[in-house]
Amino acid sequence: MKYDCIVIGSGIGGLSSAAILAHQGWRVLVLEANYLPGGCASSYPVKKNHQTFWLETGATTLVGKDFNQPLDLLQKQLNITLPGVETSPAMQVHMNGLNVTRFKDRDAWVEECYRKFFKNANIPKRNVTDFWEEVFTIADFVWDVSGKNMAFPPLNLRDVFNLISNNKVSDVPKLRFLFQSAKNRLDAYGLSHNAEFIRFCNEQLRITAQSDVANTSFLYAAPCLSYANITNYYVYGGMIELSRALIAALEANQGKILYRKKVRSIDKVGEVFNVETDEPEAYKSRTVISNATMWDMAEITNDRARSFFKMRSEKYDFAYAAFTMGLVLKRVINPQPPYHHQMILTRPIVHCLSHSFFVSFSKPDDTYRHPEGYQILSISTHVDPEFWFGLSKKYDECKEQTANEILGHLKNIFPDFNENDVVVIHTSTPRSWQNWVHRKHGRVGGLPNIFSKNPLRSPQTRTPFEGLYLVGDTVYPGQGIAGVTLSGMAAAYHLLK
Repeated sequence: MKYDCIVIGSGIGGLSSAAILAHQGWRVLVLEANYLPGGCASSYPVKKNHQTFWLETGATTLVGKDFNQPLDLLQKQLNITLPGVETSPAMQVHMNGLNVTRFKDRDAWVEECYRKFFKNANIPKRNVTDFWEEVFTIADFVWDVSGKNMAFPPLNLRDVFNLISNNKVSDVPKLRFLFQSAKNRLDAYGLSHNAEFIRFCNEQLRITAQSDVANTSFLYAAPCLSYANITNYYVYGGMIELSRALIAALEANQGKILYRKKVRSIDKVGEVFNVETDEPEAYKSRTVISNATMWDMAEITNDRARSFFKMRSEKYDFAYAAFTMGLVLKRVINPQPPYHHQMILTRPIVHCLSHSFFVSFSKPDDTYRHPEGYQILSISTHVDPEFWFGLSKKYDECKEQTANEILGHLKNIFPDFNENDVVVIHTSTPRSWQNWVHRKHGRVGGLPNIFSKNPLRSPQTRTPFEGLYLVGDTVYPGQGIAGVTLSGMAAAYHLLK
């Protein structure tokens, strides 16, 4: 059968575009290499003592469902309701014995920030308030315009015209922050001399922008620094339920998804794409949307496309990978929100790059993921993929050393944590990620938002090859579920145009 569109990979970006196109009457096929959907925002079952526990693959936080944010726009387009219940406060940050609560209420957060970082530092509270008011203003602006500008970054004069017509003239001055770093704005308010606050901001940006204050454009940093100040959601049953909701929308409109279909080759013959898996017969379509990373595209495309993606992947030659752990406890140690915690350390964890790690707790009443009386912890930190792929005999030893150090930190931060309560421990390195989500070297989280890279030349959904589009975290706007959803919406927008 010939399809109108084949979507490679069932990550949230790919499923978003697949569901939109099917809703518009297109014949859509999704090919997924794994046996479960969702990619980096999924869940997987582990069985122990005849009980099933659903652990998270990666992403554990969900934002973007507030009014006119990407997931809200997607819901409206598909006439569905995506899963998620509000959890507040969103997060608590632990550093040097200091517990900093990321309140959703903006006034409460500014007060918390001033009290924890600046009250004894001879910094006027007005400076702290003004800085965060500017962050909130720019973040609100970014959220407001993100869904209106599917043609960003612009490729031609028509795109430029669309950008001008879709936006207010009064918003133009805000674009100057595209060319200023977050550190520039901290300097402007006299806040960059506080080393602890800079560490805090750096590690908050590390988990949202894959960068730091010196290297992140303020226009991008603002929504990243304030994502705890919009509605954060908890998904009962695990993040896989988000994918299942989109698949239900896809299938309700005669779309189709096939599992265990790893794409080996994309080749265009005339006006038709041949998409080959391990099967002898290729799947045929007039258009293709790929959820694969640019590094993987360099290996599964042919001829000019391969050269293009190889050149692009060499330009963006570094991206983080993750060390992750899933723990199942036979008791509840964190009964109330916040369910997300970031631990900022004085030095990186052994065999890791980051000075922090992130912990998410399941809600105690989430019996879709675990029996009553249990709790699941999802832990992640940044690593260099090359290190883990370079290990041979010491791989298991290094994996154990990293896990043990994280367990030690958990004991220090959560008094009720006891290793004797752990009934399941499941650790993953970039090697595991490569096998799970089929991303080269297990690179996850997207491209670091490096300020020195020209933001107007960011990789985007459109390619130079007619009918071939990209979605996911290695194209604009990049990281996070809201970001990849926006890329999926942009790909569908351009195809429908």
